[in-house]
Amino acid sequence: RGRGGKAASQRPKATADGKIAEMDDIEILANKLWLGDKGVRWSDESVVNIMRTHIVGKQYTRSSLQTLERLQYFERYLWANYVSTDDSLVSDAHIMSILLMANEKYQQGVITSMWPLMEGQAFGRLFDRVVRMTTNILSSQEAVGLMDNLSARSVVVQFLIACFGSLETESVRNACMPISSLALWEYIDDTRVLVEKEFERMPQLRKFAKHLRKKKNAGDVLLPALLRDFIAMLFDEENTVGRLAYCTKFAELLVDLESQLATRRY
Repeated sequence: RGRGGKAASQRPKATADGKIAEMDDIEILANKLWLGDKGVRWSDESVVNIMRTHIVGKQYTRSSLQTLERLQYFERYLWANYVSTDDSLVSDAHIMSILLMANEKYQQGVITSMWPLMEGQAFGRLFDRVVRMTTNILSSQEAVGLMDNLSARSVVVQFLIACFGSLETESVRNACMPISSLALWEYIDDTRVLVEKEFERMPQLRKFAKHLRKKKNAGDVLLPALLRDFIAMLFDEENTVGRLAYCTKFAELLVDLESQLATRRY
């Protein structure tokens, strides 16, 4: 023991750049909240603190996200508690944390391990929340879930890329396909004549469009809103590196939508 009476093995580890100490902090928190013998100790405040300190506070570094992925943050804490919590009690920080961890799994090429956990209505509920959040993100410049507006947009678009790359999963397909359906044509104003010509050429499409108009899915507005925002950003003279990176990411989403048989029809 040293002068302070603390065993050497209990002293916090540290390196010149502090990386080991940072990792230990996350691991200590994980053992306290979801990996320990006492079971999961749920607290939305803890999700907010992890977002603030270990994600936003670390500038969204891959190393911090990879550590949280290794500690099963999504499986053992975020998703397990999202499923059992009423949506009105789920914070924006919780939703954005789920998307960030899903994106990290996608980057690591292990996202297929996530979808079985998200089967059923729970994913549809999450996707509906993402649609509502995205609408709010696009209509303002305010921060969302402790993330600045542009970072939040980027996270959402990356999540959509991951989703549309996983349409073989039923719950994902059921949630995503309606936002890329014939209902998109309702938002084509300048070329309405061309739409009418298509309806004349294929009358069954007009009937299908009327059917969709009656159903009116809240997600119908998502892609048109994202497209309008994308085009406005392209012609903005004050584009920054971050905004250009976002535009590149959104272009990747468009390419994916155009390259798949399931989504390129309309």
